[in-house]
Amino acid sequence: MDPHCFRITRAECGDMPPKVYSTRSVPLTDNQQHYYDRVLDEIALEMDHGTLTVQNQLSRLLRLQQITGGFMPSDDKVQKPLNNDRPDVMLQEIEGMRGKVIIWARFRAELELIAEVLRLAYGARSVAEYHGGIDGANREWARSSFQGFFMDVEARTGLKREIEIPLKEQPRFFVAQQASGGYGLKLTAADNVIYYSNDFSLEHRLQSEDRPIALDKPQGVAYLDLQAPGTVDEKIVAALRGKKEIADALLDSGGLTAWTARSRS
Repeated sequence: MDPHCFRITRAECGDMPPKVYSTRSVPLTDNQQHYYDRVLDEIALEMDHGTLTVQNQLSRLLRLQQITGGFMPSDDKVQKPLNNDRPDVMLQEIEGMRGKVIIWARFRAELELIAEVLRLAYGARSVAEYHGGIDGANREWARSSFQGFFMDVEARTGLKREIEIPLKEQPRFFVAQQASGGYGLKLTAADNVIYYSNDFSLEHRLQSEDRPIALDKPQGVAYLDLQAPGTVDEKIVAALRGKKEIADALLDSGGLTAWTARSRS
């Protein structure tokens, strides 16, 4: 294929709309801080005994991230919710946004909570969900309705055609996991993106950022990260925005002990 193609970087595309980044701090509640500190104590003990491998460090990092997102870490699929302010802060930020919004989150419990909170605030039809708990047909409906249309099959010919959905009947929010919805989907109806939480994949982050990009948006797309100050959230967001894999960033900075030591200072 080499003689028939060429490649350029995003930076070399002078007409690409800008990406505008911002961050909103959401301090841990006392309830969250209690469990967060407990996991930190477990990490310190494991490090003292030399049992914390790189893979185990990522596992502990995941547990800390569950707590900052508002849920008690659990080995089963049922996670205990913790008192936290992240849903309220998300709603506050949305009040200042115009148009449609994509909201990415890592954990199923977070996605379910986000969808519930948005439906209570904006109505049952305001949310389209796209994640592992949604079947194929409903995923397709979520994607197309968010973009403002649905696919209809003409009875006589069997041909598919796009039918426009009135704006007031379109969902305003697209709530999804990066691993499920971050690849290949056209979500250009959105002008705003909220990262309620991030996973550890740089590729997922970059792909999910590009879903709403379109050349007819001279104003660009706004990206907002919610993070708990003084926690691993800050390290994760900084690494991904710096285009680094989390595992690499963790090792380069001295491991999880260094990350958690700085976050507790």
